[in-house]
Amino acid sequence: MKIIAVFAALLIATATNAQPKPVVTPPPTPSSSSSPSWFNCAGTKPTQMNVSGFSASPIPICANRPLQLAATGNMAVPIEQGARVLLTGRWATHVVYRDSVDLCQVLADAGTPCPTVADLSSLTINTRTKPNFPVQIPLNLTVEAVNADGQLIFCQAVNKVPTMNCDPPTTTTPRPIPTPVAGNWVKCDGPQILTPTSFSASPSAWCEGMNVCFNFAGTLSSAITSSLYLTLSTGFDKPTNLTNVFGSWSVDLRNQGFPYDIPAGSTSFKFCGPVNKYAPDAASAWRLGLMYLPDRASRHTDLLCLKSTNTFEIPPCP
Repeated sequence: MKIIAVFAALLIATATNAQPKPVVTPPPTPSSSSSPSWFNCAGTKPTQMNVSGFSASPIPICANRPLQLAATGNMAVPIEQGARVLLTGRWATHVVYRDSVDLCQVLADAGTPCPTVADLSSLTINTRTKPNFPVQIPLNLTVEAVNADGQLIFCQAVNKVPTMNCDPPTTTTPRPIPTPVAGNWVKCDGPQILTPTSFSASPSAWCEGMNVCFNFAGTLSSAITSSLYLTLSTGFDKPTNLTNVFGSWSVDLRNQGFPYDIPAGSTSFKFCGPVNKYAPDAASAWRLGLMYLPDRASRHTDLLCLKSTNTFEIPPCP
């Protein structure tokens, strides 16, 4: 038997306090005033460019920001289509950043298409760091330029180059507190021993910490000789990720004015308790379970289970 008990809409005024706008401190601006010392990292490998000077700007290097690499020296051969610039960042011995830049595309954007002249005396490489560029750590950075034939044009490296996050702090507008909404309830699928004739909650719309009384009436198909408890959980549409919200407290029938043993037949129950503090981030479907532990059973069983046909939140009480 399926019962649909639609709560009367009960709106609980929720006072929202005006919140001052957060003060945002702009991030520091990178400066090239302190240039770290770059060194040749080619080792014994032959290079196609004899580098006499190398620099990067701006310093500190920022994530997701333009980065200019400038090399001066003498090129022995032209730079051909297919040449790449490889950037590798290390923290201690761990590689934490990799990037690959089309060198000919960069040169073409600056007005020097490939193939270049053989006696090129400077290279300016304008690129942009990735959003995942590691910041706030002393980074060991290696810049390798490789020609189309796989030969090394140059290899330059720097130890402990300063890095920083140049993006301003993100601010979010506080989400408005929703107005409490009453739930619309139907009987869950599955075996239950209470055939309900009525159900109500007072009040019908809830906020965190509110004391709520639940009234059940119906017919028991078998006697109860154990305590009952009530649960309210969200995520009912995702049974594998249920979150117990109500706190699942155990209710001894004797403390509610009932005898310990409840015979089969017509009966009614009233349970009261506070909705525990809970701050959901979105409206959800809900499950309200009146449960008991059968004799010698290891798991609680549904006396009655109701699920909401609408989604709603339980906001903070004013």
